[in-house]
Amino acid sequence: MTEQLAAASSPTLREQGDAGGPGVWAASGAWTLKSIAGRYSTLEGEIAAAAAGARGWDLSGIATLDGAGAV
Repeated sequence: MTEQLAAASSPTLREQGDAGGPGVWAASGAWTLKSIAGRYSTLEGEIAAAAAGARGWDLSGIATLDGAGAV
């Protein structure tokens, strides 16, 4: 159960696009210092790539956010 909880609270980013082009990117999970530790470089690259063509962002799935996750 602990692994399931950790996976559910991991910060994730996914595209909610359509076949017509770039869509809205959805962030979910826990965006906190603890949850992004060790993954910062990967997440930074994913966010930069998504931002290049995103029409918008859906942040409603973020369960927890702290100052580190907001940056």
